[in-house]
Amino acid sequence: MLADDIKIDAKAIWNLILDKKVLQVSEIKEITKFPETLIFLALGWLFKEKKVHFYLENNETFCVKVNDPYIDSISVNKPYTDIFY
Repeated sequence: MLADDIKIDAKAIWNLILDKKVLQVSEIKEITKFPETLIFLALGWLFKEKKVHFYLENNETFCVKVNDPYIDSISVNKPYTDIFY
């Protein structure tokens, strides 16, 4: 059941991130009302599928960005530090 929940949450979060291009994790939580634990599990799922990448905005705010070559070429006009694992 948990894997199904994560997959459903990942799809909902993916659609949200795809629409907004860049979101803070706190914004995802506010919009979806999902528990933070499930948000991070879903983001891990999306990261594993290479659909998103993470960065720290102003070295403190954890953000998620669509991992798309066409979207990545668009400047988001925000200074950030990419996090790669």
